[in-house]
Amino acid sequence: MANFGVCTKLRVETRAVGSNVTLISVAERSKLSCSQECIDLERVNDDRRPGTMLSASLTRRPADEQAAAAYLGPLRRIPASQVTLNGKLI
Repeated sequence: MANFGVCTKLRVETRAVGSNVTLISVAERSKLSCSQECIDLERVNDDRRPGTMLSASLTRRPADEQAAAAYLGPLRRIPASQVTLNGKLI
């Protein structure tokens, strides 16, 4: 839930090594509820590579792409991770 302090939508796609199923979950801040299911989960049979991709729609957009890249830059220190912004590797 802490993610929704800075974003309006969160999408997680993950696939385990050796699996042929990708799990895709989507949560939107406007649909969060304690009393009913509010996170979509889809199982997709495909051939994508194993790993996890997280996509977040930010609440406030930084002034420009350079400011957003500076904000996201520290995430590059996570081993074996790639950080992209608007489709570009930063």
